[in-house]
Amino acid sequence: MEYLVLLCPRCGRPSAARARSRSHSCPYCGATFQIAEATLVERAPSGREAQSIIRKLLEGSAK
Repeated sequence: MEYLVLLCPRCGRPSAARARSRSHSCPYCGATFQIAEATLVERAPSGREAQSIIRKLLEGSAK
């Protein structure tokens, strides 16, 4: 199942959503938004790979 790594339009933090979803809730700020409103960072073939991408993004922003 394909996943999308998205940036929340409210807080800007990355999270993963299933590619077929229309909306998503940010796990950080709780905002619910339409997938089309978010910035797409990358597509991932699995949830595990999406989480790996998110971890790298978060590590990079902490520096």
